[in-house]
Amino acid sequence: MSINKFIRLILKHSKLIIATTIAITVFLGWKALGIGINTDVNTLMPSENERINKIKTDLGVDKEVLNYMYLSIYGSDIYNLETLGLYQDTIDKVLALPEIETVISPFNFIFFQSDAKRIIPTTISPTGRAPLTEEELEIFSKRVKDNTLSKNFVVGDNGRILTAVFIGTAVNSADNFIAAFNAAIGPLKKATNVHYSGEVAFQERVAFYLLKDFSNLLKLAVFAMLAIFGLSFRSLRAIILPILVVVMGAVWTLGVMAIIGFKITVLTVVIPSMVLAIGSSYTIHILNEYFRIGREAGMDKITWLTDAVEHVLKTVIVAALTTVISFMSLLTTTLQPLREFGLAISLGIFFCAVLALFFLPAVFCILKAPSLHHKKRVSEGRLTRTVSHLGLWAHHSSGIVLGFFILLMALFLFCYPYIQHQSDYFSYFPANDSLITSSRFINEHSGGSQTLNLTLKAANGQKNFFLDPEILKKI
Repeated sequence: MSINKFIRLILKHSKLIIATTIAITVFLGWKALGIGINTDVNTLMPSENERINKIKTDLGVDKEVLNYMYLSIYGSDIYNLETLGLYQDTIDKVLALPEIETVISPFNFIFFQSDAKRIIPTTISPTGRAPLTEEELEIFSKRVKDNTLSKNFVVGDNGRILTAVFIGTAVNSADNFIAAFNAAIGPLKKATNVHYSGEVAFQERVAFYLLKDFSNLLKLAVFAMLAIFGLSFRSLRAIILPILVVVMGAVWTLGVMAIIGFKITVLTVVIPSMVLAIGSSYTIHILNEYFRIGREAGMDKITWLTDAVEHVLKTVIVAALTTVISFMSLLTTTLQPLREFGLAISLGIFFCAVLALFFLPAVFCILKAPSLHHKKRVSEGRLTRTVSHLGLWAHHSSGIVLGFFILLMALFLFCYPYIQHQSDYFSYFPANDSLITSSRFINEHSGGSQTLNLTLKAANGQKNFFLDPEILKKI
């Protein structure tokens, strides 16, 4: 079957094509509503890297599901019974949350105290909780300032910062947990300077910004298309139908992503808006030919539309194919989110091309043909004349155009060595976000802890190697 006959067949069954497309859109739209959001920035780590996986296995954290939250108070006037008591009450409230299992606080932090010939483990606060008397407060204050183990962990900035480290299990809903956490620390925030940070807090902020950016990017893309289609064609159908096509393409993409288990991440959040932007170019080809050719007197609608679609068919297919191949190259990358991004956006571009070639002409088939006025506006309008003049200038000034692109390539090669790689995920967020400012504050003043694992093996597998006193002495 020739291309011409195939297009005719599609247009003869335009109502069936429209009904089928709507049914698919409804189904995939329903699936798209259930698409998940992955707020874990650690997914940007290569999950199949042998070295990283070996380190995780050796450390026994390959299946670790622990979450950490840090709650710090800051000030030179925090060493009083009232403030420390309120801090302890807040710690108790947070500890009561079902997701929290234990806490390491400035009060229950264990250190070793020398007593004559013995080394006795004890807590910084005599009772392991906030001081209740002036005597306990004096002991606590002295130990906080003199203890080297607690410095830069639960105590920072020469004692002006106290930090509680909460350890918990995986959280089902970051939003609900952070809401409960904020409710627990509310009274403390009114009494003193409070900073908090943690993985769950970042997950909550990532989810917030993902949804916010998702909405903003879609609005921006739709607004840009409204402006472009409106200025280009100045026809209601030329504005509504192309946007309908690319929106359906985006819905299909999200629906398929949900079906195959892909989630919205910091990378894939841009997919719908990119599908709208890239996919709209295919509808422009169809629209331009639709208005440019127009329906000649005596020509039936199917013949006219078939000629219009056939004329740009190869252009649309080649444009879509080259773009899909470009994004599909991301399947060769190490990072799973990048592979998902490449596959998902390739599907979106494919869907938009198919909808532009078949659904859009099918809709045109049941509408009235454009008037001579619209045809003339498209073929002889100001925008068309401007683009035509620009094309003619580029053709006659090929040397200038070639020189410009050579200059761009040279500029790229010159600047490439100076490109910096940004791996600090703090930079992903607005600098004035409260979580970022608190996290930077805690990082700068409380160094935390770093586990260093050292494994010693007997030379040549020698038996009882480490029972040799000389070896033990060297160790």
